Amino acid sequence: MIIVIITPTIPNIGTQREKHQMYVCLCKGITDGQIREAVDQGCDSLRDLRRELGVASQCGKCARQARGVIREARTESSAPVYAAATSAQPVMFIPQPA
Repeated sequence: MIIVIITPTIPNIGTQREKHQMYVCLCKGITDGQIREAVDQGCDSLRDLRRELGVASQCGKCARQARGVIREARTESSAPVYAAATSAQPVMFIPQPA
């Protein structure tokens, strides 16, 4: 018996996050995309972001959200990134005797 499984197309995660920009720090005009990029370049804490981008250096109301974006960016960078397939590719599954 041969079973053929069709794999679904998985969107490219990297391009999706760039489509939706959200302002995190209104005082300095910093978006979540800029924070994610800074994390990709080595910023690992709110202190690093404050030094590099000026996040939470004025009123400080964005600090909690900025920390959340740092956490998300770390999680995304450690998660596997799936490239988008141009079309569904069949996968052949042949059961082996035990």
